[in-house]
Amino acid sequence: MTGKDLGWLFLWITLLVMMGMGTWSIRQRLLHHYSETDAAVRWLEWKTATEAMAVDIGPTSRTPVSTELPPSYILLRDHFAACLAGVVVTSGVFFGVVLWMLRGVLASPAILPK
Repeated sequence: MTGKDLGWLFLWITLLVMMGMGTWSIRQRLLHHYSETDAAVRWLEWKTATEAMAVDIGPTSRTPVSTELPPSYILLRDHFAACLAGVVVTSGVFFGVVLWMLRGVLASPAILPK
């Protein structure tokens, strides 16, 4: 590997670490947000409102919420490893392909019209 290749590899790894740290930060903020009583009260109000909308007669009806906690809270609390793996793999493939194409563009000789 050349020095340039190591630079591209370092950039790709840095981007992956940043995506992982961003996902971790979002998880921490979300868990802290839902641990506050105000957010829990608002979720219970929403749950009660969906139960009232379920019995409402009209062209459409809403399925009442069945969980005591918001789905985003449950997802990031109980299935964080799967979320983190999904973010890192998806962004890793995307950034890897973009950096690979950018490397090829920058390495190709410039063809200028005469």
